[in-house]
Amino acid sequence: MESATGKTSLFSLSGIFTYAGAGDNLYQSFSLTFSYQPNKVFSVQTSLPYVMNYGQNDLTYQEYEAVGIGDFRITAWADFTELLRSIKKGDKAGEKTLEEELPEEFMEDPFADVTGGDETAKESKKEKTKPDSSPHFKFGLGIKLPTGEYDLKDSLGILQPAGFQSGWGVSCLIIGAGYRQSFGKLRAVATLLYDLSGGENSVDYERGDVLRFDASVYYPLYPKYSLIGGIGYSLTSIPQEDIQNGIDVANTDGTFNSIVLLGSMKLYKSLSGVLLLKVPFGSSSSDSANDIDYQYSLGFTYNF
Repeated sequence: MESATGKTSLFSLSGIFTYAGAGDNLYQSFSLTFSYQPNKVFSVQTSLPYVMNYGQNDLTYQEYEAVGIGDFRITAWADFTELLRSIKKGDKAGEKTLEEELPEEFMEDPFADVTGGDETAKESKKEKTKPDSSPHFKFGLGIKLPTGEYDLKDSLGILQPAGFQSGWGVSCLIIGAGYRQSFGKLRAVATLLYDLSGGENSVDYERGDVLRFDASVYYPLYPKYSLIGGIGYSLTSIPQEDIQNGIDVANTDGTFNSIVLLGSMKLYKSLSGVLLLKVPFGSSSSDSANDIDYQYSLGFTYNF
C-alpha cells in the first residue's frame, strides 16, 4: 500500500497504539491493518482494533470498562486517476502498459533523490524519477462487521455508554473517498470515511452515523534516513444522537476538530515507524469518547 512517501508494495502490515484521555476517562486501542494492492488501481484494506477503555459515571461513580476486540472493517478502494490512465493506454494496441512505460519511482515517489553520474545521466535519471504531480482521486466501499462486544454493563446492570462498548452490535456500510497529490517534495493527502448507522442492535441501541475527515501535508526533513514530518487537520462529525429504546441519548452527537502533528522514519529496510500527536480544539459536544483532551499514537508499517 501507499506510504507517506508515496511508495507502494503488494502487501503491507501496520500497527498503531493510541492513547487518549478525557477527564478521568482513558481510551486506548491497538489496531492492526493489513493491505493488499495488486496494481496501481485497486487495493483492499482490512483492520481490527483491540480496545482498552476505562472510566466512570460522573454522577453515580460507577466504573466502566471495555476490554476486547472491536469491530472488523474491510474496504475496497479504486484509484480513478490510475483507472482512466489504464483504460486510455489499453485502448491503443501495441502501446506499453503504464507500468512498462513509467517506472514506479516516476509514478509514486515524490521524494526521489537524484544523484550520481555526469550531467547527461543526471538529466536522464531526473526524467525517470520525476514525481507524478497529477491529482489522484480514489473511492472506497466497505463493511464493518459486529465482532466487538456491544452489551457491556456496569456493576448495577445498566448498559454502559457507547464509548465503553468495543463494538456497535450491527453490520454497517462504509463509504470512502481520498485525494493525493505531489507538489515537488511536498505531498498532500486527504481521506474521508463515512460509517452508516446500521440500525438497532439486539439491546435496542442504535449508533449514529459517523463521518471522519483527515487531511495532511508531508515533507522530507532528512531524506537520507527517510525522516518525514507532517501537519494535518482531523474532523469527526456525528450528525445525529444515538437512540436507546426509542429515546435520543444526550451528548452523543457533535463535531470534533483536531490539529495533527506527525513524523515518520524508516527503521530497518521495509520497516518504518510513525509518531502522532492530536491536539483537539473547538469541539461542539461533551461526548467524552470523542471530545478528548489529548491523544498520542505510536505505530509501524512493514511492506512485504
